[in-house]
Amino acid sequence: MTTVDGQALSTLLQMAQEPILLVSEEYIILDVNHALEDKLILKKNLLIGASLTNFCSKEDLKKISKSNLKKITLKTKKNKCICYALIIESLTQDKKETVARPHEGNSQATPIEKKIEDYSNTNYQYLEAIISEIPVSVYWMNKDYIYLGCSNSMAKLLNLQSRHDIVGKTYADLYDKKSADFYKKSDKSVIEKGISLSLEEPLYQPDGTKLIYLSKKVPLHDNNRKIIGMLGISTDITERKQMEIDLKLAKEAAEAADRAKTEFIANMSHDLRTPISGVIGMAEILEDALDDNEHKTEAHMIHDSGEELLSMFNDIIDDIKAGNINYEELQEEAFDLYESINDLIKLELPTAIAKQLGLHLKIDETVPRNIISDRKKIQRILLNLLGNAIKFTKTGSITVEVKCVEHNNDRARVQFSVSDTGIGIPKEWHSKIFERFFRSTPSYKGIYKGYGLGLHIASSYVKLLGGRITLTSIEGKGSTFQFEIPCQIANISDKKSKPSLPSTQRSSNSLLCLLIEDNVAALKVLEALVTKAGFSYKSATSGEEALNLIKLISFDLIVTDIGLPGISGTEFCSLTRQWEHDNKKAPQPIIGLTGHARETAYEECIASGMNDVFTKPANLELIHSLIKRFSLGDSSIEQEKMDTTPDIVLHDLPATEDELFQLEKYALLDVEEALINCGNNKALLTELLTLMTHKEVPEDLEKMKNAYAIHDFSMVEKLAHKIKSGAVYVGATRMKYACQFLERYWKSGQRDLFEKLYQQALLVIDESIHEISHWLDNQ
Repeated sequence: MTTVDGQALSTLLQMAQEPILLVSEEYIILDVNHALEDKLILKKNLLIGASLTNFCSKEDLKKISKSNLKKITLKTKKNKCICYALIIESLTQDKKETVARPHEGNSQATPIEKKIEDYSNTNYQYLEAIISEIPVSVYWMNKDYIYLGCSNSMAKLLNLQSRHDIVGKTYADLYDKKSADFYKKSDKSVIEKGISLSLEEPLYQPDGTKLIYLSKKVPLHDNNRKIIGMLGISTDITERKQMEIDLKLAKEAAEAADRAKTEFIANMSHDLRTPISGVIGMAEILEDALDDNEHKTEAHMIHDSGEELLSMFNDIIDDIKAGNINYEELQEEAFDLYESINDLIKLELPTAIAKQLGLHLKIDETVPRNIISDRKKIQRILLNLLGNAIKFTKTGSITVEVKCVEHNNDRARVQFSVSDTGIGIPKEWHSKIFERFFRSTPSYKGIYKGYGLGLHIASSYVKLLGGRITLTSIEGKGSTFQFEIPCQIANISDKKSKPSLPSTQRSSNSLLCLLIEDNVAALKVLEALVTKAGFSYKSATSGEEALNLIKLISFDLIVTDIGLPGISGTEFCSLTRQWEHDNKKAPQPIIGLTGHARETAYEECIASGMNDVFTKPANLELIHSLIKRFSLGDSSIEQEKMDTTPDIVLHDLPATEDELFQLEKYALLDVEEALINCGNNKALLTELLTLMTHKEVPEDLEKMKNAYAIHDFSMVEKLAHKIKSGAVYVGATRMKYACQFLERYWKSGQRDLFEKLYQQALLVIDESIHEISHWLDNQ
């Protein structure tokens, strides 16, 4: 046996992924490999010298032979594993050896110690027996890339008559050129550089099929640590790789189906809501135009039926969304819980007063005011419960109570309950009440309106938020719905005070603006500019949230980002105009802000009902101009460019492809420009840059990388737009253009340079964060 053979066999025992055990004829454990140590969670020194009878059944002991590896099961008090065992023939014929464990410090070797020593001196012949039977492809070669040995499995794979036939063979003797070139490249790295490699390797069959092997290759050394060859172990993972491909295809198909479903719901929602809204609007106009009382009554019935149909449709769409939403779609944000609940009370208060019901709100002082959770879903849960409580209560009152049942550092568990003195729910219905379409009274009886969806939606949202909802009710006395949700406490300094029932009035001399922007940094700049200009404001981070606000409050001016997630800025405007028309409300001035050239968005924005649109970033001059324009009541749609519109329109993409990657001319951080955008408020700029580098951009960047990894390039484009929206306001000019070029290139339908633009964006974002952090450190 050559030195290379010996090193290969010795190394193999420890490299093998299968647990291997060598024992004497008396079942004394002589050696184990690392895989067995890991499986049993026992160190080698605790196993060697012990009797195998302590770990193995008598039936398995009888299986073990001297010539072949046999599978047996080993058991300890805590673990068990299947391993390969081989008997090492006794070198000492003393049959009276004890199997007791050796004691440390003995000057004279015990019989067991002698047996272990004998084994160590002659282990190569036994390792030879192991390698012939090990069920994976094992092979080794000298430093001249000539094979010196292999396992039976390897010989079978290469169609050799015997595993010894591989001795003296080269790559050219065994493989096609394509496979040989691949193997030699990796083997060369192991032998010449002395490194270990783990990699996937192809093996092309004569019929053209390709097998995939997972290989582990290590250098072999002589006693002087000189490299003398290489040992490799390869496992066939072809089926596993095919399963991975099939799983990826199935995942992509499921995602495509989900996108199709979402698009179908969106299209159906729009296509059905539009004609229904048209019927409602025309019925209202018809009712006003008719003089005959009977005909007016009929028109009113058409109007009410349309409203009923639209309400049912909205509930069904919401239920479909609730049933298909997943944890990744939670829209967590920091918000004022007190204010959020207060808004709901304000919304339902008129209905409660109309029914002469009391409406009480109790918030325990231990409840954190500012939390991080999905505000819209919490509001929807409470709105459904509160609406039901008012609907099913004829006399008495409804109480909304909020408590903190658990508080641990920055985490809390908040309990919400909605109690009423209504009709109550029979006990036999308690288990069914949260089922889809379950109604306490059949619809044909017409006692209470509804479709049995509200509680199902509430239950789905509670579960999604990590909580559970319960019901306590006595028929004829009332009901209490209670749910708890975990949340994070937001790090926002704010006075804890219990809200009073709200007033819908506001000061007549205070101009109120609604700001809609999903990028936190951009929103903070708008808020600062509006405050400096003398406006009061309310903010929303989505079109859906803004729609709820415009139905509660009349605004003097609405400023919205065009590229919002979910409902876009133009869709929000269209829905707002429709709601204003349906409810006979005066149009509120709506201004759009776009991160692209104004000319590319102008036509779509004006068509949606906006009064005007401007290119970001907004500045104090623009805000003053808007106040002057709209505070005097001029809300007509402007068809001419205002003075604040820049003379030079920055195009979204450069004229040549080379310019897409020539970003060095743009500053990583233009502090002067940033201060202008922030109204020369350095404290605000510092706050925004800190927010961007520590939270906003890292979070969005991580989402972008995840989206790119699963080939969700549309999401990559959306996140690039969001990052750009913040970069515009804080002087991160190079980041702005890197994200803009990535976003617009995808939207334009081009694909060839998308990956290169993506990698450029990652690099620029990283460089920008570093530059901004350096600036912040010096402040």
